[in-house]
Order: sequence, then C-alpha cells, then structure tokens
Amino acid sequence: MNCWTISPDRQAERDRVRNEIEYQVNLKVELEIREVHSRLDDTEGMLLRAIPPRIRRMNPRDNA
Repeated sequence: MNCWTISPDRQAERDRVRNEIEYQVNLKVELEIREVHSRLDDTEGMLLRAIPPRIRRMNPRDNA
C-alpha cells in the first residue's frame, strides 16, 4: 500500500495560497453585492419618484 504524504511546509504553503485565493474571491463577491445593492437603491428611488404622491401615500410599507 502506497502512502503519499506532503511535508508540513508544503502543506502549509498550499493552505496559505488557498486561504489567500478564498479571501480574494470573498472580497470580490462582497464588492459586487454592494454594487448590486447600490443599483437597487437607485432604481427604487427612481421608481418612487415616478409614482404620483397620491399613490405613494397608499403604500402599506410607509404606514407600518
């Protein structure tokens, strides 16, 4: 039976690289989510400005 082992230094380096890649991916995703959230906020504001004030007052979310 063959047993392959990785030296602790090599394994530690692989873990470090993997962790750095995961960090970079998570950071990129967080920035993309912030951008989407900002666009949604802008779109909501635009839509609310387009709704006549009479109808805006009927919005149940505003009365809660």
